[in-house]
Amino acid sequence: MSGISYKIDDRTVMDAIEGLLDQLDTPGEFYDALGDDLVNLTQQHFNDGEDPYGVAWPAPVFRSGQPLRDTGRLMNSITHLADDQGVDVGTNVCYASVHQRGMTITAKPGQPGQNACGRRKGAPYLVFKDSAGRTIRAKSVTIPPRPFLPDERGLPDSWRETVLERVSEFLSFKS
Repeated sequence: MSGISYKIDDRTVMDAIEGLLDQLDTPGEFYDALGDDLVNLTQQHFNDGEDPYGVAWPAPVFRSGQPLRDTGRLMNSITHLADDQGVDVGTNVCYASVHQRGMTITAKPGQPGQNACGRRKGAPYLVFKDSAGRTIRAKSVTIPPRPFLPDERGLPDSWRETVLERVSEFLSFKS
């Protein structure tokens, strides 16, 4: 999956998964079910307007409504790819990393080329519309981080519980 995704780096969770994998003939089924769980969990945080740790995202500045919910494209792009080796949860939306990490976008007059989404750049100012439909022109815009996947803080408790519950469910099927 190109774009942005998350790798679980939690010893308790990895030990539980490794213990389960020893008992499974087809680990891909487990990873696929886990991927569904983590996609649902991520989308719930979009609905709640918060990061995976329960911290509310900063409100939009130039429009009303919930952050990261203007069109729903980013939230609906969250998906997973699973096989017998593991599961990747993430998105391939070109602007996802801007929202995950935050960024200041500055107009670059006279510098032709393409931005991260493949659009042309090279204008004296950025142009966009606010929630009232007014045209806004700015030399730069700072987009604050609004993480929708876990970050350097590690695996959130709710994600850890979800993974361990899925491991327990698969273990009970094996018994």
